[in-house]
Amino acid sequence: MVPDSIQFLQAQGYKATKPRKLVLEVLKETEKPLSPYDIREVLRAKGKYLNHVTIYRILDLLCRLNLAHKMLSGGGFVKCTLDAAEGCHRFMVCQDCGSIQEFADEGLCQEENEFARSLGFHTEHHLSEFAGLCSRCHK
Repeated sequence: MVPDSIQFLQAQGYKATKPRKLVLEVLKETEKPLSPYDIREVLRAKGKYLNHVTIYRILDLLCRLNLAHKMLSGGGFVKCTLDAAEGCHRFMVCQDCGSIQEFADEGLCQEENEFARSLGFHTEHHLSEFAGLCSRCHK
């Protein structure tokens, strides 16, 4: 998936720099949300170094391009698993095992926009997480 992300970056006019590739690789390898400091430590353990400011800037770009997402719960970052799926990307987070499932629903996104408009609000983007138990943990 990192090659696809790199191609998307380039198609959007951004360079596929070594630091961007490193951050994408770390996010791809990890299933839990990581802070910029966590990413720095993972890289350091591999003998690579990026300062946290560079990592923040890369994460900001990846989020703007929908290649990564910031999780509301815990504030870490995860790699987007849906590519260009239509609709706002959402997450279901298991409160027991910590697993994260990403999904997109264009209809839900449209309904939320309509609701916001009915209140006189112009929506620019949506942030949403569901907290509960995954099918493995719910017994």
